[in-house]
Amino acid sequence: MRKNVRIGFLITPVILVLAAVSLHFYFHHHSPVIAVIDSGLDLSKFPELKNRLAPGTRPEALTDSAGHGSEIASTAARLCEECKILPVKITEEGGSTQPDDLAAAIRFSAEMGARVINVSLGLHGNSAAVTTLHEAVKAAAQSGILIVAAAGAGLANPFRPEPLSQIFPQAFSDVLVVGSPDPLSNHGPEIDLAVKAKSSSAAAAMVSGIAAKRILRDWNVTPGRLRHGLRQQTTPITPFDFNRIGYGMLCPASTTPARSDVAFRAYDTQADFSMATDIRETGWSWDCTGSSGGEPPLTSNTLKKGRARIQWIEPFSLKNPECRLRIILVTNEGKRHQLFIRYADIIR
Repeated sequence: MRKNVRIGFLITPVILVLAAVSLHFYFHHHSPVIAVIDSGLDLSKFPELKNRLAPGTRPEALTDSAGHGSEIASTAARLCEECKILPVKITEEGGSTQPDDLAAAIRFSAEMGARVINVSLGLHGNSAAVTTLHEAVKAAAQSGILIVAAAGAGLANPFRPEPLSQIFPQAFSDVLVVGSPDPLSNHGPEIDLAVKAKSSSAAAAMVSGIAAKRILRDWNVTPGRLRHGLRQQTTPITPFDFNRIGYGMLCPASTTPARSDVAFRAYDTQADFSMATDIRETGWSWDCTGSSGGEPPLTSNTLKKGRARIQWIEPFSLKNPECRLRIILVTNEGKRHQLFIRYADIIR
């Protein structure tokens, strides 16, 4: 009898350890869910997604007369084969959507366990409705969800490019906005990066898949770190306006995670800085060996989403290639970062 008792006491800790290991594996290694808030999903056209539907998928989401949502879901799924897809139907072909509807869809996606929410649509709205949507976006971000939105091509018909500051949820600081080098694409400093695709909707879906793939490698990665990492992997294209491609073009094959706290992109007339946390303050000064030849007029300002900019408003009078621009960035948490950019790297 004593032997049995001893065996029982030995077995119990083993069972507890195995249970703990199983729970750890479940919470840290199960498939990320990509929510696609759009026109639904037609499984008759994409049968390969049938076994990849996330728990909580509603029957009404499995119809798609427009076909747009199906294409977006398929694209995101292709970029993250281990991911589950949660189609959330919010619009019909030719129908309209209100900010309150989108807010409800975001909250539902969060409740169903989404780690990435793809929104390939944009809305206008009054202040009250936009406030409700903003609260839903902030709540999702605070719970570790990355919202990816397409820059789009305007809301009018025929399409006219519009500033993204007037389109939602793209105008919100917690949203990663994917643009396109297409001149018809909406524009603004809200754009984080661009992907070459047939539309910014398809580009956003690709970024959603890439982001979810990174979550698979690091389940605890924050939305800010994800956004920063994606920016770091872009290739700046100087002739393009930063208001159209953000930090540059992202290649879907580039999946190396971010390694540094601060990244910068130097253009002909400005340098943008990215951090994983929001930037509260920027500052600059010249650091030279020998005579500097005078200081060029510079302006600095902080932008949203962990971004800051130092901009040259007149041609440089400075000609000393040994000079460096010292950049000071202070985060909302009070952490101070200092980095240097060589003059020769700024003017190219």
